[in-house]
Amino acid sequence: WVRDRVDGWLSAPLLRRAELTLVARLSAGSALEAAGVAPILFSGAEEADRLVGLLHQRAQQLRFGLALSREWDREPGALALRRSLEARGHACALHLADEWDSLAAMTADVAVVCGEPGLYRPKPAQLNVLWAPAGIRPTRCDEWDLILVADESQAAALQTETPTLVAPLDLDSKADAAEDLLELVAGAAAREGVGTGILAQA
Repeated sequence: WVRDRVDGWLSAPLLRRAELTLVARLSAGSALEAAGVAPILFSGAEEADRLVGLLHQRAQQLRFGLALSREWDREPGALALRRSLEARGHACALHLADEWDSLAAMTADVAVVCGEPGLYRPKPAQLNVLWAPAGIRPTRCDEWDLILVADESQAAALQTETPTLVAPLDLDSKADAAEDLLELVAGAAAREGVGTGILAQA
């Protein structure tokens, strides 16, 4: 709950990991929105019942973890996607490379790796999405549940090389990609061998 000293929060690692960010005034909300967070205006104790409702609603929604493969390599697209997902009620946190195997990262329902996966290894308890604007070797495709590439021709070519669902969705250039991503996540969750709980929430 950000009540004052917004500048200090903007550089705090906790801001990346928070699943729900509340602000005491609109001016604080504007600064956080510019940093890729979708805060909720919350005045205080008199709204305790509303806070319980917000927490309950958040618990019913999907939790996303955006893993950045290099230090803020895909920051603009990742922040825009986070803001869009949060605006739809889904919890969304950013994780840098040294946080990939943290408990916070592993509790997400959907893990989206942004860019070259490097040493990242998909987790069996999550739906694993790779956003690969620069492409990916077919030999690495099968360990993912969904792969996002830049255009339709690239998606069609890669789909012939792997049973993993491949779709064209450029998160860098699409102004609001959350709706498309949620639809693709639901499609991937509905495939054989993937948990159906995510499908219900998406």
